[in-house]
Amino acid sequence: MSMMDTTSLIGGAQNAYSVGVQGQAVNAATAQSNKKANGLDEKGARTAADNFESFFVGQMLEYMTQGVEVDPEFGGGHAEEMWRSMMNQEYGKHIVKSGGLGISKQVMDSLLKAQEESTTAQQKLAALSPDDETAGATNAASAISAAARLRQ
Repeated sequence: MSMMDTTSLIGGAQNAYSVGVQGQAVNAATAQSNKKANGLDEKGARTAADNFESFFVGQMLEYMTQGVEVDPEFGGGHAEEMWRSMMNQEYGKHIVKSGGLGISKQVMDSLLKAQEESTTAQQKLAALSPDDETAGATNAASAISAAARLRQ
C-alpha cells in the first residue's frame, strides 16, 4: 500500500469519525431533551447542552487548525496530522469543563423552555373533555401550532 493510499484511508477514517461524533451529539441532544420524569429534566438538558457546546467548540478548533503545519522538531509529525480532529474534539470537551464559551447555558435554557411548553401542551390536551369536540379541536390545533413553533 502506497503512502498516498494510506493517507486517503486515514483521511476517510477521520471523516467517518467526525460524522460519527456529530451523529452522537445530535442523538444525545434528542434523547436527553425527550427524557422527562415529573416535569423538567435539568440534568439531561445540562448534559445535552454541554455535549452540544463541546462538539461546537471542537468544530471551531478544527477549522482554526486546518491550515497549521505540523512542526517536525516538536510536533507529532504525520500522526498529529491524522489524529488532529480527535484531539480538537477532546480540547472542546476540556474547554467546556473549564467554563466553556457560555453556549451550553443558552442551549440548556432553550431545552428546558421547550420541555416546559411541551409538558403544558400535553396537560392541556389530556384535560380536554371528549364531549366538547369543538373546543377540543380548537385546543388541539393550538397545541399543534405551538409544537410546530418549537420545532422551528
